[in-house]
Amino acid sequence: MTVAHDYVELPTSLVTLPDWATWLADQLDLQWRTGEWDPGSLLFTADLDNPRTRAFSCRVTACDAVVESPASHCEACRAVSARRGHPPDFDTTHTPSLPAVRQPNVGDGLQPGRSQFALGDLSTVLRAEILYCLQRRDEEDRLVVPAMMRRIIRNLPPRLSSLLDLGTPLSITHLPKSTYSLVNDMQVRLRRARVQYDGVDPTLGDTWDCALVGLLSAPNRRYPAASGHLDFRPIRQRWLREIVKEYGRAVRPTVSELRRTVNVTAFASNALASRPAAERPQTLALADMTLVVEAIEIARNPKDGSAYSQAQRKAMLGWWRRLLQYARLAGLMDDIPGVFALSPELHGIEAVDTTEDESGRAIPEHVIAQLDQYLPLMSADSTYKHAGWQAEDFAAMYQEVYRIIRDTGRRPEEATSLKRDCLQWIDGKPSLIYDNRKRRRYGRRLPISPETARHIQQWQKHRDSLPGGFVHDS
Repeated sequence: MTVAHDYVELPTSLVTLPDWATWLADQLDLQWRTGEWDPGSLLFTADLDNPRTRAFSCRVTACDAVVESPASHCEACRAVSARRGHPPDFDTTHTPSLPAVRQPNVGDGLQPGRSQFALGDLSTVLRAEILYCLQRRDEEDRLVVPAMMRRIIRNLPPRLSSLLDLGTPLSITHLPKSTYSLVNDMQVRLRRARVQYDGVDPTLGDTWDCALVGLLSAPNRRYPAASGHLDFRPIRQRWLREIVKEYGRAVRPTVSELRRTVNVTAFASNALASRPAAERPQTLALADMTLVVEAIEIARNPKDGSAYSQAQRKAMLGWWRRLLQYARLAGLMDDIPGVFALSPELHGIEAVDTTEDESGRAIPEHVIAQLDQYLPLMSADSTYKHAGWQAEDFAAMYQEVYRIIRDTGRRPEEATSLKRDCLQWIDGKPSLIYDNRKRRRYGRRLPISPETARHIQQWQKHRDSLPGGFVHDS
């Protein structure tokens, strides 16, 4: 097995540009935006009716200038409106200057007031690169912004050979942040195209450049990731690492999905590292898989050491299961015994956080001390009566609800929905039977102290002496 590089870098020199330009030209659609792009004059003129082009008419009725934002003024009309104090009828009454005296939108002065950009003054390579990027963006329904393209072209350094030689977008000065983002986007696309041109496989190394691999960043994104790396090196066994990498190449999950798969495989790798079969996968057995599942069950977040919730651990087991299913299907585990597999009967993680059923105190201790001190005053000033219940009956109920919340850590709705038979005694020890409605887990059993049970029994006895009225059977 060949040793992979940490990650694949592009060639530092791009001197073979003529061939590069030819390759890019072969990727271009010659019928691209025929109503806006003129390949003869190398001029793009915005069609204001094209929703994929960001160009709009000035909001002044008599103005023929084009602006970037809808329902906005051009610079000339905005200045005049400001000088006049922004009169309310300005848009319908103002008559702008003649187009001939307007600042032209294209450097050579063609068609003043139109939204255009021209590639005629650029090298063959730069033309091909810009058109390639615009067409790839079109495929993702990204807008063409002629005004932004003009700013980029106008600020390119003299004698620039390629956008890839530009360095970072910050090397172009005096540009808005949105324009920097567009330059960066074009550079990422060109780096990805350059990998194809050079015949380099960006997935050979143990660290992948997400921008070069071309995976979508997340399930809700329609375009490839533009930054970040995927590091497979925490997976200690080479055979297991290659399985995950091949999964990424063939299935092409999103970056976020592949990163989760790498993370859970790293837990599995660490668990297997102590086993004799770690480097001899053909000897793996069911016990090894059980060890992996146990490692996932006790996994902790490597960033801060916090424990994963049960739901997170179940999701992790799902990523591990999907990886194994692919590897078996693709023949990547033909030499690994079939007994090294997840068993539905033996390997599972419950999706509910077990801490939900543990006794706890959500109220801070110093608050509990204050509340206990004033417990007799609860509803002391109330004169509310209803359905045969007196004010002191309601006070007793409120006090008991507070005690249950204080002693058991249950939510208020869990305490107030307790049934009359909520106490259960096993071997002389009391337990509280309640419904965890948030998790839809009913009839949960929580051990409680005898004192808490005694208070509940006292309330139950008092409750039985009261009229049924409006209160449900609790």
